[in-house]
Amino acid sequence: MKKSAGKQMITIAGGVLACSMQMMGCYPLAPAYFAAAFLEGVSGVWLTAAMYIGMLYFMPLTATVKYAVALLVTAGAIKLVEWANEGCPAFLAAILTAITTMILSFCGGLLEWKDQPEVLAVFLEGIFIFGAVILLNRGIHFFMEWQGRGNRIEQEPGQRQGGTPFGVCGIVSGLVPGFSQYECRTSER
Repeated sequence: MKKSAGKQMITIAGGVLACSMQMMGCYPLAPAYFAAAFLEGVSGVWLTAAMYIGMLYFMPLTATVKYAVALLVTAGAIKLVEWANEGCPAFLAAILTAITTMILSFCGGLLEWKDQPEVLAVFLEGIFIFGAVILLNRGIHFFMEWQGRGNRIEQEPGQRQGGTPFGVCGIVSGLVPGFSQYECRTSER
């Protein structure tokens, strides 16, 4: 899977913007977006650096420290799972990211840090992160694989992508596997 530099830069810039979205005193899109982009193979060093810049600019200091540690733990956990299993499914990365963030949020509340979310907000943040990692991973995957209009194969009107003209043979060959190998070649000559 070839990833262009432009698409990676756009994905990294999206990470900076994800750091700006606050919900109930939490910034759940930051670790969720990081995990989703990291799973898709976006340059880990540039993504981490951009996310740290976004966190320093948009978040309070205590939230920046919490989510900076969450990003490092998430990256390490994903790399460890990829090393052990020849890949990391988005479901497992979502669980790891949500649990990491919930533990850090809960421990920050125990230390009575300033600007820490309530216990209910911690659980809601974990649930949100779980779902967001899975959805963002699919979205980033589709974006990275998207070819655009310029790379499509030009077709003549009345032809399918396989080259068989529409008509009885075109319809039947779509329904019956192998029909076009025998009947359509002899009857359309």
